[in-house]
Amino acid sequence: MGLDKLIKSVKKVDDYHVQFELNEPNAAFLADWGMDFASILSAEYGEAMLKKGTPENVDNWPVGTGPYALQQYKVDSQIRYIANPHYWEGEVPTKHLIFSITPNVETRLAKLQTNECQIIPAPSPVQFPVIKGNKDLALHAVEALNVGYLAFNTEKNRLIMCWCARR
Repeated sequence: MGLDKLIKSVKKVDDYHVQFELNEPNAAFLADWGMDFASILSAEYGEAMLKKGTPENVDNWPVGTGPYALQQYKVDSQIRYIANPHYWEGEVPTKHLIFSITPNVETRLAKLQTNECQIIPAPSPVQFPVIKGNKDLALHAVEALNVGYLAFNTEKNRLIMCWCARR
């Protein structure tokens, strides 16, 4: 994406707004900026973590104003949230959220079927009939908002594009 080369400057407008100046027009900039890795983080929090010698905590212990606050994070295993008592919209309906990190699609479906969890992301298409066939489960299909591109590490761009077009 080359955001480091695209962005000329970033200016604070006020406590809730920033202004980006780009080196050139870019229609994909807003979509790219909406991706999870492009978050605007607290400089003060980052500096505090650097002073403590724990800069990795910027990624592991996020600061936010949403309905839930991070309670516990176990790498590649589990994320626990508790209701944020300072949430600006007031009390939230659920006091705890637990995200069980389960890479295997069969295990995720088994957890859903046994009520060990209430929601699973991205079931395999071969699992759709199983989910639809269970009266206690619901399958919600939505169109994905994906950004896809092919990256080539070559000096022969025209040759590669011709080769791809013939396939």
